[in-house]
Amino acid sequence: MKNKTRLLIGLMILISYSVFPQWIQQSLPGYNNVVLGIDFINQNHGILGGWYGGIPYISGNAFYTNNGGINWVAALIPDSMRVIVEVQMINDSLVYGAGAYNLIPGELSTESKINGKYLNHEQRNYSEFIGMDFSGQQDYRGFFVETTNGGLSWHPKGSFGDSVYYLIGLYFVDPQTGYVIASGPGSSSNALLNTTDGGNSWHYVLPFQEGIFIRAIRWFSGIGYMIYENSILERVFFISTTDGGATWTSPIQPGLLSASKVAFANEHTILISGINNQFKGTLVMSTDYGISWQLLRSYDNKHNVAGVDAVWNSNTLLVYGLYQSTSFAYLYIDISIDLGNNWNYSGLPQFRNYMAYNSKMVDEQNWYLIGTIDLQQGFVLYTDNTTIKEGEKSVAVSFQLYQNYPNPFNPVTTIKYSIPIASNAKLEILNILGEQVELLVNETKPVGSYEAIWDASNMSSGIYFYRIQAGDFLQTRKMVLMK
Repeated sequence: MKNKTRLLIGLMILISYSVFPQWIQQSLPGYNNVVLGIDFINQNHGILGGWYGGIPYISGNAFYTNNGGINWVAALIPDSMRVIVEVQMINDSLVYGAGAYNLIPGELSTESKINGKYLNHEQRNYSEFIGMDFSGQQDYRGFFVETTNGGLSWHPKGSFGDSVYYLIGLYFVDPQTGYVIASGPGSSSNALLNTTDGGNSWHYVLPFQEGIFIRAIRWFSGIGYMIYENSILERVFFISTTDGGATWTSPIQPGLLSASKVAFANEHTILISGINNQFKGTLVMSTDYGISWQLLRSYDNKHNVAGVDAVWNSNTLLVYGLYQSTSFAYLYIDISIDLGNNWNYSGLPQFRNYMAYNSKMVDEQNWYLIGTIDLQQGFVLYTDNTTIKEGEKSVAVSFQLYQNYPNPFNPVTTIKYSIPIASNAKLEILNILGEQVELLVNETKPVGSYEAIWDASNMSSGIYFYRIQAGDFLQTRKMVLMK
């Protein structure tokens, strides 16, 4: 009997491992409130940037790793550094960073002093994320920094005029030629500047213009691409240039009100996450250099879509954000390995109030998510992606309804099921009398593996059942809510 028990336990562990992606939280030294920037030059060597709300002022911080994040080491940065918003590794030694520095020691925290003109709700949240305090803008300016020893120590490079209060993005084509996105007074506009001497001097490509917020700039094969929001028109636009930014194409609308992140799967495939005109999280994609756009993924009002990422020259995509239930919020991810034709959604209720800000997909296996827990503690999550791939490859074998996880649970649990042929799927929760208490799924599902999250915050402790019907397949399982 003992051998049978051990075998059953071993099977349960194996099934749990192969079905649910394994994300591990990596440890960061010292103080950190928000982790904002991340880049890796290979599987082992990576850089992080962000800020912490120390007393009496906000200070920037940076970290580096040479073993894939098993150990992160705090870097030496200028004392005046306020924040590092974004980083880019040029090679194993040279890394650039963009952010801001404090003019006056004693700058206080960001505590809801935002009064920027033309800011919508998402832009205000973004400003708080990166440590902006508009009432104290006289106390900080944009800062460009570099490290030439792989992240051990950083120093400033070049300078900007008084109208540049923050640098919120950067992209370098090569060690000498690069671009930064600058935020102006009141954060009511962005500007684009470039350098051709590695950051020693900077020149305006696009000046500040009220209501314009640049979300991404990329350069491939001599062609520049820019995605920006016009908050006055409440639209996202895409433009491109072939002459270094002297002239731009007519704006194209991808169909979004605002954009959270932009990812490039290759030179001609562009993805934008954001909010559509129904104020729902949305993912759109162009496969023809931004000429035409298609809806790739849409989410309900409970899902905040924080970002999208892609493995370069691959069909593997990652969407991430915050799922907000009636009682609390937690991280979720949505993965496709066929450029958005099929998706594998995973709620991660173990990561409550984890607000992801950025990501890095180093390759097909090594992925990172970074952000903050309630603006109080920065985090780095890592997965080797092995379990996700195994789960994806096995989904089309047969109809399956898996045991919920965790079980017993309080108050959220995940229910995974597999559909081998396109079918109308109905997944419902029943009480002990067989009465339906909630309908989780009732729609046609293509071939794939899916997860549904049940939040039982409003239910009493006890035994419940979940039942799926898909085509001729019907199965019921038991679960226990223990409060």
